[in-house]
Amino acid sequence: MVEVKVDGRAGCSCEHKSNPKLLSKMAIIAAMSALVSPSSNCSLAQIEFANEVNTSPERPDTFWTNLSCCTGALRKRKVPVEQCESGVASQEQTDASPSLIVWDKHERNQVIRAMAKQSLSGLREQHKPISVSDGMAGVYIFVDSNSRRVGVFKPSDEEVGCDQNPKGYSPKESVTHVRSGLEPGQSMFREVAASILDHNHFVGVPDTCLVDCTASVLGGVKKSGSLQTFVESDGSVGDLSHSLFSVLDVQKIAMFDLRTLNIDRHDGNILYRMKEGKANLIPIDHGCCLPRRLEVCDFEWCWMNWPQIKEKVHPDVKEYISSLDVNHDLSLLKQFGIALSTDSTRVFRVMTTFLQKAVAADLTLFDIAKVTAREEETTPSRLERVVTRAKWLAAAEASLTGRKFDETFNEKLIAVVDDLVRDLVAA
Repeated sequence: MVEVKVDGRAGCSCEHKSNPKLLSKMAIIAAMSALVSPSSNCSLAQIEFANEVNTSPERPDTFWTNLSCCTGALRKRKVPVEQCESGVASQEQTDASPSLIVWDKHERNQVIRAMAKQSLSGLREQHKPISVSDGMAGVYIFVDSNSRRVGVFKPSDEEVGCDQNPKGYSPKESVTHVRSGLEPGQSMFREVAASILDHNHFVGVPDTCLVDCTASVLGGVKKSGSLQTFVESDGSVGDLSHSLFSVLDVQKIAMFDLRTLNIDRHDGNILYRMKEGKANLIPIDHGCCLPRRLEVCDFEWCWMNWPQIKEKVHPDVKEYISSLDVNHDLSLLKQFGIALSTDSTRVFRVMTTFLQKAVAADLTLFDIAKVTAREEETTPSRLERVVTRAKWLAAAEASLTGRKFDETFNEKLIAVVDDLVRDLVAA
């Protein structure tokens, strides 16, 4: 283990506790580079070397490949949402002490840094994570050194359709359980994307980051997954009457589900905290948002028949929707190492464009959801048919003009959505 103390102008000092000779000058320079940057405000970081690391100048790439920076140092990594089909976690055995590596820019978030640090303290005390029995994927609640619940870890290799799924939904048994437009092992990216896209915590999605975790209490193998701040609640909304929910809370969640096309918003995925006779809503579990296909059924949105979404869009929600910028959002996701697939990008663009134009025309969220969702599983929705028409028109123009398909599609999309909104307003 190497301790690197950073003191801005004063510089750094490094010490390898078990083998001082292992630490070469290049290792010191690399460690300092990982920690000392204009945006870094950490004063202490622990750097772990996986197994035997070659730190010789002849092979610097080996050093960077194996260097793991625990909560405090920034690890740059870009992983597309659609990259793998069966999880990205490595099954390589290791005898190293527990480590929790926060990916990319997430460690700059103070809430995430604190949660990751607390989770790591519990792992080092050998506090076994609490396995969650609900759901079809492996989910673990991390506790701190005082056994307080602090984080929710969802390993990618334990998602539905992945080899290490602990609940009987491995690749052979889960063919019918993998949702359309989603791939096994990708939910961790979508969980984090939802947190990033919830600008200024307007909707209340808990802070979530990508991590690599290695701990004996998790089997001693490195697991990649999402780590979300644990939220105290009084239960899920399925236990309550929807009359206890405010119009603003319901519309925030419905708007977010429409924008990201979340295809798994059942009433167990909304928690609540009671305050002054009202239930404050907390949306969780966003591993099924941003799918590759524009397919969702009305029964997959628990709020579909709640009266709050049939009321005029709340001014705060309306202002938030008007401020959205798809290109900015896609760029923001890439900054955090999440690149949506071409198909997911199109669906995201379709939903944001339709949502903005429909709300600007004073349509309700119910009006929007009604034409977005399928009433029957095998029958395309009205919005699906409109988007299909835009694709045909775009393909025809692209073949005639030589322009890129996405350029023409974006133009045709705006035209057909405008027509749809006019029809809905006139109806």
